[in-house]
Amino acid sequence: MEKKLMTTWYPKVLSLLTDKVKIKQIKSERIDCFYCSASVLIGNQLQEFLGRTVKAYIDLFDDVDKYKMPQFKMDLIFDEDKMEFYPTYLDLEETVLFVITKIEDAMQNVQTVQSWLSENNTDDIENIKAKPSADLLKWAYATLKVTVKNNFQGAAEHFQQYVDNYDWLINGTAKQRIQTFMEEDHTFEEYTEFIDRFRHLAVEIISLQKVAHFHMVRLDCEDIKHGLSEKAKSFAEMLLDGLVAKHREENERICQEFENIVDKALNIPEATKEMLDMVDYVNEAKSKGIAALNERIKELHLRLEYLLDVYIFDQKDLDLHVTVLLWPKKIIPIFDENDDLVEKAKLKGETELLAKREKLIVELEKLSHRSEEFTQCSELDLMPQYVNDVRTVQKRLQDAEELIEYINSEEVLYKWDLTTYPLADIIKVNTEPFQKLFALILKWQRSEKKWMDGSFLDLNGESLEAEVDEYFREVYKMLKFFRQKEKKAELEKKKVAPRRRVVAEEEVAEEKKENATMAMCDVVLSQIRDFKEVVPIVSILCNPGMRPRHWSQMS
Repeated sequence: MEKKLMTTWYPKVLSLLTDKVKIKQIKSERIDCFYCSASVLIGNQLQEFLGRTVKAYIDLFDDVDKYKMPQFKMDLIFDEDKMEFYPTYLDLEETVLFVITKIEDAMQNVQTVQSWLSENNTDDIENIKAKPSADLLKWAYATLKVTVKNNFQGAAEHFQQYVDNYDWLINGTAKQRIQTFMEEDHTFEEYTEFIDRFRHLAVEIISLQKVAHFHMVRLDCEDIKHGLSEKAKSFAEMLLDGLVAKHREENERICQEFENIVDKALNIPEATKEMLDMVDYVNEAKSKGIAALNERIKELHLRLEYLLDVYIFDQKDLDLHVTVLLWPKKIIPIFDENDDLVEKAKLKGETELLAKREKLIVELEKLSHRSEEFTQCSELDLMPQYVNDVRTVQKRLQDAEELIEYINSEEVLYKWDLTTYPLADIIKVNTEPFQKLFALILKWQRSEKKWMDGSFLDLNGESLEAEVDEYFREVYKMLKFFRQKEKKAELEKKKVAPRRRVVAEEEVAEEKKENATMAMCDVVLSQIRDFKEVVPIVSILCNPGMRPRHWSQMS
């Protein structure tokens, strides 16, 4: 408008004021006053024109004719997890007031008539003052601010609806709820319900009004809708990722349990108990374990029906699903192979058990013969060897008893009749007296050697006498035990039914065998009696009261 005035109206005014025909009646000395008056008049018109323009602009925002009100395009945006206007309210107000500022600055370069008629000297150019009145401008600014505030209220309320309904998605509330939910133990159905809640919320948000029209504002909501909808979807994806992770862990657990069954079913048992434990385990797996796993696989089917619609699995997860779904078929031949394995292990175990039985019988017979040989041991010089021989027999007998326990335990496992080995008890009963006797005689021999060859002055008469008496009593007890044992054996023979007579040579040999041990006891008792005769002399000579003068007198 300013350009149009300066190119049409103002040149015409200047043309009239400078027309020599029309101003010829004005005296030359009055011409300057005339041009000053003309400049003032032009300034008044321009000021009035600018004032009308201001009022006309303000009239555009009249509440009576709101349909004439100019509309400003604004957006509700979602940026960095924040909801806000773009441009802002202050930007809107500044834009509305900017027009007044432009009107205020308009027509400020209109030259006075004298300046226009003068030479083109930029330093002497004088412009007409045509600003709107300060009161008018103050009123205009105040009116427009109130108008903008009042007409922005609808847009602000629309924005507040987004804040009230969806601010919890971005202020940390939703994230905290999800974290708490995932830390707790929830069922698959509870997960899907929570996920669907966020998915429905995303659909609800994206279905909201795209553009909201108000008297002064055209509010575009596409960006905020998209941002909030994606935010809701991201929370749904977060829950879905957690659900898929649990689903994956359950699949891995199912595979691991099947693999455990395979490992135990195909493990070659080292012992019978291991084999029976394996049989019990496999039977339990067939009757209950596989049924429970199949139920869990059915639940996996139900989960997949949902997850395949909402989640894209990678190849690794798909392979895992295939593995889980095929396990019920793959496990059947494993059980068949286990049956064959058990039969072979059972046959092997039974064979080994029979071999152990035979080996035990042979060992007991050897030990029996060896224990009978102890009756022939009567050489006092070989007493250390006798003691070692007895210990060896006892050690082998102990091993045999442990083998008996093992064989009986295996027989219980195989549900066989328990075998008994009375010969082991006989060997034990026959061996123990000889072990005691041989150890006692060896101890006596060592004590006697110590007393006879050791330091004489270190002997104590009282303790020596007590020990010798003890040896005598113990050896006498053993002699008495073997005599009673011989008599008992003779009585047993008399009770037995008549048997064919044994040749005289065998009777003599047997008699010698029976008498060898008792003869050895008699010899040892004789040695102890001989030693006891010198004990009083030792007691006197080793008396603590002996002094050097006593030894001199005896010398």
